[in-house]
Amino acid sequence: MNGSDQVPIGYMSLSTLYASNKRATINDTTTFYITDQEAFGRFTSAMITSQNFTWKLQSNNLNVQAMKFPTAHGISFNKLVTINGAVFLHAP
Repeated sequence: MNGSDQVPIGYMSLSTLYASNKRATINDTTTFYITDQEAFGRFTSAMITSQNFTWKLQSNNLNVQAMKFPTAHGISFNKLVTINGAVFLHAP
């Protein structure tokens, strides 16, 4: 996210997630495919120089199964995550 603009920078695939007590922990090793190198460069610059930044995570056509209920198909996921930047302070 750049203000109110959404700038896609890439995509990745994750393994199946399992939730417990309303939480799911992502502990996965995967490859992030950069689709816009210029936008990714701006993103990495913002990560280093900004107090925080917002990353939109989005997925469509998910399959979700809760307990022993039938699997729901075609579920969409859309989440905004605010992450602290890596602001470096220089000594005088």
